[in-house]
Amino acid sequence: KEFKENPNCKVTGFVNNVQDYLKAMDILVMPSLTETTSLATLEAMASGLPVGASDKEPLPEVGDGGGIFVDITPEAFREALRKIMGSPELRKRLAKRGRERALALRGALMERKEPTLYASLLKKKKQRRWQDGQVP
Repeated sequence: KEFKENPNCKVTGFVNNVQDYLKAMDILVMPSLTETTSLATLEAMASGLPVGASDKEPLPEVGDGGGIFVDITPEAFREALRKIMGSPELRKRLAKRGRERALALRGALMERKEPTLYASLLKKKKQRRWQDGQVP
């Protein structure tokens, strides 16, 4: 409700013309616990948008420097957005790195790298379980 009443925000729901919306944005915010291999985030990065997103795996690894990835709390997102919007240099750096990363993950290249990516994510998950005292 708060966003719908804010003249600087537009909540649309599903749209077909994604590129038109990406071109109109200054930043993409993805505060999701479930959309962690987010096509929307990769599309934004490929379009040269800086990203503020949740730190749920594998988004930070996929994003790899193309955004600020934080705990999914309002305070963490507020701080991340302040950093991004308050620094033109940071926005440029995140946008450039995000575009490079998204383009590196496309098509045939991604297909070749996918097994390595999945293996590294599984290894990280296994390491976290051991660190948390869980038996894998």
